Amino acid sequence: EDRSCLAVLCGHADWINSVAFAPDERSVATSSMDCSVKVWDTETQACTATLQGRVSPLFSVDFSPDGRSVIAAGAPTAMGAQIFDVRSGQTVRALEGGGETGHQD
Repeated sequence: EDRSCLAVLCGHADWINSVAFAPDERSVATSSMDCSVKVWDTETQACTATLQGRVSPLFSVDFSPDGRSVIAAGAPTAMGAQIFDVRSGQTVRALEGGGETGHQD
């Protein structure tokens, strides 16, 4: 099995915390300590969108099943999660965190 590096994606201003492939595998999303999500074309390695989070580092990211949205989550004490429309870059919904104790059921 070949485990060589296929690409280096440069563009975040700080550490990348999470990476997720879109369902069609044509895009990759990365979340970062720089409070942003970047969406990358897997063929060209070009950044196709920068989705700006609030003011908290983003620790996880994932695509919706249809690949049209991305959800990114930060530290629960600072914020909850944001759902972004990949095409427009706009926040579709902000999910609030549970404060000092994390989520609340």
